[in-house]
Amino acid sequence: MIIGNVTAKLSNVPSLQALFMAGSHGKGTADAYSDLDFVAVADTENANALTGSFKNALEDLQPVIYWSARHGITSLANAVLHDWVRCDLFITSSDKLTHRAQDSVTPLFDPSRIYETLPATLPEATPNPQRINYIINEFIRVLGLTHVGLGRGELVMLTKGCAILRDLTCDLLLETCTLPDRGGVLHLKRLLTPDQMAILEALPYPGPNRTELIDAVVETSRVFFPLARDMAERAQIDWPEAFQAATLRHLSDNQNITISPR
Repeated sequence: MIIGNVTAKLSNVPSLQALFMAGSHGKGTADAYSDLDFVAVADTENANALTGSFKNALEDLQPVIYWSARHGITSLANAVLHDWVRCDLFITSSDKLTHRAQDSVTPLFDPSRIYETLPATLPEATPNPQRINYIINEFIRVLGLTHVGLGRGELVMLTKGCAILRDLTCDLLLETCTLPDRGGVLHLKRLLTPDQMAILEALPYPGPNRTELIDAVVETSRVFFPLARDMAERAQIDWPEAFQAATLRHLSDNQNITISPR
């Protein structure tokens, strides 16, 4: 009902060239928890008319309890309905559909046959060296801040630091995912292997306790560094030896924390 009503409303907006269902519904992999991701191809200068019609189409069916619309080169509207169905509308121009393929969207309104111009599928994703390099250096930087948190007794903030280290470990593993369209992170088990999920599930989740936090930092580093080094070698990324060595020495000298560099 939502898809039909949105399609009917938006197809009456003159600037709309095409409307697609994307995300898991567009790929045919949706479950009971999936949101509705609409992609509108239109002149983004008239995005207000589309987001307004989108909101009206939703409000015809039930109250919208959350609404956000952001406009720019591309536009995005997010809505949450009364029964907590999540609906998004992404508005873009036809020349910015290069990361879409026929097997990742379903046409809802397409008089210009834009769907036929899309590739049948996208090539497999490969690890992004720049992204991997960022993850490695950011992990070392956040790791070094452990000294600051411990020195100031900011144990609650250190629980957030441990969470960042876990997230960076997860981000590193995601770089091995070959799916060209990864979708959202709320289906992580679709993107990582069972062994990779086991690695993440085994990482510690400490409370604001000094001993627990130190143990968590050491264990997360023990897991991260071998994975990161292997990925850096395969991606031909220079390892930040000096940065890592100085950081580990800093933690050892000031907090008596010993972390293996490999």
